[in-house]
Amino acid sequence: MRGRGQHPCDSCTSVDAWYHPIPGDHNEGGARSPFPAVLNKPLGRRIPPAMATLFRPVASVAAVVGAASVMVAALAATVPAVSAASADTAAPAPTERNVLVLDLSCGTRCVAQAVRKTKKLGCTDVFFFDTLRMIAATCPKEVFSGNGTAAGVPDLSSVSGVVAWSLPRLFRTSTPAAHRPPGTIPTTALGPPRGRLIPVPIPPRQRRFWGLDRINQVALPLDGISSTAACYPLAGDGVHVFVIDTGCRTDHQQFAHMGSRLTAVAPVGANYTHGHDKFGHGSHVIGTIAGIDTGVAPSVNVTSVNVFGHGPVAIEADIIGGVEMAAAYAVAHPSTPVLLSASLGGGYQKDDVLATAMERAAAAGVVSITASGNDDLDACWFSPGGAPRVINVANGDRHDLLAETSNFGSCIDVIAPGTHIVSVDARDRTSLVDFSGTSMAAPHVTGVAALVLGQVGRRLSREEVLRAVTWGRVTVAGYPLAYASPVLRGVCP
Repeated sequence: MRGRGQHPCDSCTSVDAWYHPIPGDHNEGGARSPFPAVLNKPLGRRIPPAMATLFRPVASVAAVVGAASVMVAALAATVPAVSAASADTAAPAPTERNVLVLDLSCGTRCVAQAVRKTKKLGCTDVFFFDTLRMIAATCPKEVFSGNGTAAGVPDLSSVSGVVAWSLPRLFRTSTPAAHRPPGTIPTTALGPPRGRLIPVPIPPRQRRFWGLDRINQVALPLDGISSTAACYPLAGDGVHVFVIDTGCRTDHQQFAHMGSRLTAVAPVGANYTHGHDKFGHGSHVIGTIAGIDTGVAPSVNVTSVNVFGHGPVAIEADIIGGVEMAAAYAVAHPSTPVLLSASLGGGYQKDDVLATAMERAAAAGVVSITASGNDDLDACWFSPGGAPRVINVANGDRHDLLAETSNFGSCIDVIAPGTHIVSVDARDRTSLVDFSGTSMAAPHVTGVAALVLGQVGRRLSREEVLRAVTWGRVTVAGYPLAYASPVLRGVCP
C-alpha cells in the first residue's frame, strides 16, 4: 500500500481550482538532518494511459509552461519581433529558480560558505531562508540539472551543507471554462471548476452557506443553522493563519471587520512586492476562513501570502518563501497558535523540497492544512498534500459524497465541504461567488482548527489538531468529517 513519504514519480503535474476575474488579463557538512531529504512515494495503482505523459519529468513541466504560454499568446502580436541573430547574441544562458536544502546542522559559517559557493557557480538572486535552512537561487540550468559533474562542470552537489535541491517544478490551478481565453483548451485531466456570481448585496447568512451549516452537525439533513458561537465564542481569536495562495482583496466587505488583522504581502525572497489578488482564488479561500458572513472563524488573524505574483503559475521558491514566513513567525511568537493553509499543488518529486519545508515548519510549531487536489487520483502523488506532517483535505458535497474530481486514498486525513461553496468574489468589494474544489474544502478545516485553537488558547500538535477537528467521529465517504464538535473535551461544557 502506498503511503506518505513514498515517491510515485520524478515529477508530476497537479492542478487546483483557479479563477481569473478578467479574461485575458494576466499581469500578474555535519550530521544528516532529522528531516528526510528524500521522501519516496511508490505508486499504489497503475497510472491511467491518458495521464501517462503528465508523469514524465520533462513533459509535465512543459505542459504547465505550455498552458501559461497559451494564456498570454494574445500578447505576442504587441511584442516587436526579434531577429535570430540578435536572439543568438542577446539570449542569456537558461536559468532555473529553485531551492537548495541545507543540513540542519549547517551553522553560520557553513551557510556563508554555501551562499558563496552557490554564487561562484554562477547563481544569482541568492536568498537564505533562515528558519527552514534553505537557499533560493537562480542558477544556470546545468548547475541544477545534476549533470554538471559528468560534463566536467561543478554542480550543486559540490556545495557544502547541501543535502538536496529541487528540480524544475511549477504549481498552478485550472481556469474555469467561463474565464478561459478564447481558442484555448484545458491542459489537464481535470474538468474545470464551476463558478457563478451570486447577486449583490451580500445576503444574510442562510442555508446556501451550506458548508458552515455542515461542519456544526453530525448528520444530514442540514438544519439551516451555521453558528458555532455556543461552544466557540472566541471564533478563532488569538490564532494566526498564513494563507499561501493568489493574494487577497482586503477591501472586500466580508473583511471589513478585520482591519489590521488581515494583511496581504509577497513572500520573502520573491522579486515582486505586491500581495493583492489578481485571480480571485485566494480571496475566496480567505473568505471561507475569516469572512464575516462566509467564514468559519472570523476573529482570526490572517497573513495572505501571494505566491502567484508572476501569473497563473507559482514557482516553488516563492511558495517556500511563504512557508518560511509562517515558520519564522511561529519561532518569534512561541505562545501563538499558527496555522498554514495551502490550497495549491504540484507533482510529488523524488527529492520533494516543499515537503521538507513543510516538515521543518511543523518542527517550528506550524500546523499546515492542504488541499489534496482535483485530479480524481491518489492524493499521495501530489505535493504538498502528500507530505507526512500536513493535514490533507478531500472535497465533500452537500449529499455527503466524495466529489467526483477530488483526489483520494491513504494520504487523505479529513473531508470537508468543498462543492458549490459561496465566498468572496475579488472582482468587486461586495459580490460573492460559488466555487468548487478541494481548495474550498481546505479552508473549512483551517477555520475549524482555528476555532479549537482559539478556545484552547495554546498550540496543539498536528496530531492533536487532527483529532480535535474530527472529534465527532463523523464519517463522510469513508473519511473523517471536519466537524466543530459541541462535545469536544475541554472546550464545550
